[in-house]
Amino acid sequence: MIAALLIVFLPTSWAQHHKKAKVKQTNVKFPPPIIFEFDPYPVSIDSVSQHLYEEVIVTSKVYGLEITKKHTLLYLGASFPIQQLTVILMDANSKRLAKNLKGKTVSVTGKLFTDNDRDDGKPIMYINFPHLLKIVQNKS
Repeated sequence: MIAALLIVFLPTSWAQHHKKAKVKQTNVKFPPPIIFEFDPYPVSIDSVSQHLYEEVIVTSKVYGLEITKKHTLLYLGASFPIQQLTVILMDANSKRLAKNLKGKTVSVTGKLFTDNDRDDGKPIMYINFPHLLKIVQNKS
C-alpha cells in the first residue's frame, strides 16, 4: 500500500518541483569535439611533405594569404608559389580572422593531404574549426 502511494505521488511532486526550478541558460557555444585517429604531434614546416596523411601540429609564419568566396588560403613556410604548406580555412568567418594573420606565426592542427589538382603535389591542410588555428606569440 505504501509503495503504491509513492508511485502515485512521486512523479507529480517531482514534475512540480522541476517546473518551479529555475534553470540558468547560457549562450556559450563550445566547439564540437574533434576526433583524431591518433594524437597529433608537432612537425616542422620543413618536413611536412614527409608526413602526408598524418595528423600533425605545424607551427610557421604566414607568408601570404588568398581570400576567395568559399574559403581562405594561408601560405606557410614561404610565399606562393613556393609555399611549403597551404592551409585552407573552410569556416565562413575565416575572412575576418585571416586579414590579421599575414606575417604572424600560427600553429595549425589537422591532417596533411596533397594537392592532386596541381602537378607539384604540395601539402595542404583543411581547417574546419577556428580553434584548430592558434596565433603563436613571437618571442622577443
